Amino acid sequence: MQYLREDSFEGLYEVLGHLRRPLDIKLVRLNLEWRDSEGHEFETSMTDIQLLRNLFQSYPELAKAFGSNMKK
Repeated sequence: MQYLREDSFEGLYEVLGHLRRPLDIKLVRLNLEWRDSEGHEFETSMTDIQLLRNLFQSYPELAKAFGSNMKK
């Protein structure tokens, strides 16, 4: 598990809704957007954590920018 500092995302997110308990989760989707050093914009969406691991393993600089501490 990785903890993020709350202030590291200040102003960079939008709350779309609030969770109510009990949770009835059917699908989780993670959307990532980033811009490279040349200004090219990228976006990906995934529902499988293994896809995120593969992305971060293929692009360790991306993993570092997102704050991942993945070990190879």
